Amino acid sequence: MIRSVRRAVMVMMYAVVGAVAGRVAMDLRQRHLRGEPLEVKLDASSLRPQEIVPGLIAAMRVRDRPWSYLHIPGWFAAFAVNFAVSALGRELRPIDDEDAEARSVLDATADPRPVVTTSEAGPGTAAATEPGGDAGAGFTPFDE
Repeated sequence: MIRSVRRAVMVMMYAVVGAVAGRVAMDLRQRHLRGEPLEVKLDASSLRPQEIVPGLIAAMRVRDRPWSYLHIPGWFAAFAVNFAVSALGRELRPIDDEDAEARSVLDATADPRPVVTTSEAGPGTAAATEPGGDAGAGFTPFDE
């Protein structure tokens, strides 16, 4: 019992340390790109639970297949995942923004033709006017 509580506290501690270290790494990289002097600022007071949860989930999942084959300790998974999420989270955001831009372009170029439903069309014209083409155009039934 004490061993599992100690393990849980250690995982939580490493998850917080990983999130803070990721923020520091991201801040140092941003300062380097802007040409400012490199100065370490530990700002753990503004950590949100959403930043710690990915590492905790990773720590819980290290014993599940296929991750269990790697024999990664839970504390290391918590640290590494939170470090990566904190350090690279802002770097990956432009990828998501580009994806949203592409979706908006596709929505803008969508087919502007109106869709005629069966309630608006007559009894024999619904199949030919539905979206996707002329399903009934050119079909000649077999003579019996």
